[in-house]
Amino acid sequence: MSNLALKEKIKERSNQIIEMLLIDSENESIEDYLLDLQEIKKAKTFKQICNLQDRDYKEEILNLKQELKGEK
Repeated sequence: MSNLALKEKIKERSNQIIEMLLIDSENESIEDYLLDLQEIKKAKTFKQICNLQDRDYKEEILNLKQELKGEK
C-alpha cells in the first residue's frame, strides 16, 4: 500500500464526510447551515473533518487501509 494511495483515499473520505454534513444541514435553519459552513471551512486536517461528524479519525484511517488491502 502506497502513501499516495492512502492520501487519495483520505481525500475522498474527507469529501464524503463534508458532503454528508452539508446534506444533513440542509434540513436545519439557515443560521445553523451557515455555522456548519464556517466549521467546515475551518477544518484543515482529516482529524478535524472527522470531528465535525463525531467520527474517530484513527478508525477511519484503519478502515481506509483495509479498503486498500482489499483492492489488491
